[in-house]
Amino acid sequence: MEAANKEWSAAYNSMNGKAFPALYTKDAILMPPGVQAINGSEAIGQFWTNLIKRQYPT
Repeated sequence: MEAANKEWSAAYNSMNGKAFPALYTKDAILMPPGVQAINGSEAIGQFWTNLIKRQYPT
């Protein structure tokens, strides 16, 4: 779990949205507050990519 958390943090801190799908299983479900559940590793990766882009626009 600790290693997975470090990988997730590294992906987020480096703003590498493309790294997120590999951190989730294909049938994973992300349930962020105030948003509909997000299904699947690719959709979850896109969610994090979009969030990073909104928080840190270039």
